[in-house]
This record gives sequence, structure tokens and C-alpha cells, in this order.
Amino acid sequence: MTKANTTPASKEVDAYIASFPKPLQAALEQLRQCIRKLAPEAQEQISYKIACYKHQGMLVGFGATENQCSFYLCHATILDSFKEKLKGFKYSGGTIHFSPKKPVPFALVKKLVQQRIKQNESLAAAKKKSRTEMMKPPESARQ
Repeated sequence: MTKANTTPASKEVDAYIASFPKPLQAALEQLRQCIRKLAPEAQEQISYKIACYKHQGMLVGFGATENQCSFYLCHATILDSFKEKLKGFKYSGGTIHFSPKKPVPFALVKKLVQQRIKQNESLAAAKKKSRTEMMKPPESARQ
């Protein structure tokens, strides 16, 4: 069962979405709700002129131009293992481009966000372990 969203919606992201034409607004809001449901602890904000979600580092983001929307996965190689599920979408690096008429399916968004959460949590744990190791006195000082 998914936890209730623990972070408030960002007024900046509300304004960002409202700045686009209605069809794009609907597509972006739908993606936003998916992300907020899947990553309820993630901090929502505007960064790099797009809507971003942070959870132990940059997690995902979304944006739009006048004729397309983009889902940013903030990791260049994550889409490599999803090529089969991305048929019919334009994508490059860690970005999926889509239209309001053909949004990224919730099941795919779910898998991608869950994978990004795992990646960020693994990186955060590795950094914490590394910092802990750096704080230990050298073997010669422990005797």
C-alpha cells in the first residue's frame, strides 16, 4: 500500500504547470500526481527551470515546451533496460518525450520512479558508509 503524500504540493510547481496550454497542463499534472503517489517523501520544487523531485538526491523531474512534455529521470543510463516498454516514445539519455495524447503509462512511471528511488538510496548508503570509514582512525592509531 502506498503511503499518503507527506510533503505539501509546491506553489511554484502549481504556477509552473499553469504557465502551459491546457492540454500540456493536464498531462503534466497527471505525471505530477503519479510521482507524488510513488515518492511521497520527495521534496517538490522548481530547479533548472523544470519541476523536480528530490529524495536523497535528485530523483526525477518533468517539463514541457510548447509542443511536447518531458519526463526527466536524472540518470543517463536508466532507460537502457526499458527499451521494449518505450516503443512509441522518443527518448534520449535519461529523458522521455511524450505528448498529452500519449502520456507515459502509469505502470512505466511506477517502475522508473521505483528504480530511481533504489538508486538514490543505494548511493546515499554508500556515501554514508564511505564517510563513516573516513572518520575511523587509522589501524595504527587504534592500538
